[in-house]
Amino acid sequence: VHVLLHLRRHATIDKLALYAGHEDKANIRIQLLDMHVSPTDVSINQTIEDDTWRLVVQDARFRRALSLATDRETINDIAYFGQGTPTTQSVGPSTAWYVEDMAMFMGEYDVEGAQALLEESVGLVMGDDGFYKFPDGSDLTLVIEYVSGNHDAGMELVAEQWNEAGLNTTVKLSNRDLYWPRAIGNQVMIPVWGTGSIFPLMNPDNLLAFNEKSFWGPQFGVWYQTGGQSGEEPPEALLEGQAIFNEILATVDSEKQNELGRELVRNATENMWVINVTGKMPAPVLVKNNFKNVWADSDYSSSWIAMSPGNQDPSTYYFSSE
Repeated sequence: VHVLLHLRRHATIDKLALYAGHEDKANIRIQLLDMHVSPTDVSINQTIEDDTWRLVVQDARFRRALSLATDRETINDIAYFGQGTPTTQSVGPSTAWYVEDMAMFMGEYDVEGAQALLEESVGLVMGDDGFYKFPDGSDLTLVIEYVSGNHDAGMELVAEQWNEAGLNTTVKLSNRDLYWPRAIGNQVMIPVWGTGSIFPLMNPDNLLAFNEKSFWGPQFGVWYQTGGQSGEEPPEALLEGQAIFNEILATVDSEKQNELGRELVRNATENMWVINVTGKMPAPVLVKNNFKNVWADSDYSSSWIAMSPGNQDPSTYYFSSE
């Protein structure tokens, strides 16, 4: 393999020490590219077919409690070697939709605050086993499901921290081929995927119930995409985000679009549709030293929307004998 640029799935930050240890032997150069994304973001599926579950998870205070129970600094330091930036926002600072004052909304680590929300606002009841129960006394178990890669260490830490806060949490590792159809098919309780697109207008899944890839409410997203012909009509709080996005699509003035985009980001962050953990995660790119014309500098932003590295025109890469 002479160049690795499909970064989030293959060359990951947790393997950086391994790559560096073989840099000379493999005759490669290593560069950390600005991905503007977070690999460790948790969606609480609000359309799972369970009325007891829905009653709790559709309450924004429950999702905010999970955010407060997440120690982002520790996760960033241990799982990502301090390379990311803790955040609760689903877009990166390079976009015009970024809302600086919302970067860490409800993102401080505060277990007591989380427990107060769970008990006083959501109505969960602490059981004799040290874990919270649903308000009706039935067991509440959180299952975080993800595909192996950048998520592994981060998700294990999230589960550990939520357990310490009194939420019985387990992790489930899935094969991508099995995970994807289950996630878009509304079968995954707590899906994990990356967020932080540098093109939020083209990739708004985490800002509103946009389509089946809005893992926190895939059936709400299907309803939006089909104009109500399929899926499930969202509650009023979700309709607001869809209305803002419709206004963006109907607006030709770019400044007005960006203003509405920031309104949408603020709405999504306050509602905590997605529990973001760390953003601006760099990704290592490995390039053979004799492989030329590869844009692998820190000013290159990789994005699947831009079909990286396709936006570099790989036909211009070449091998040098020097």
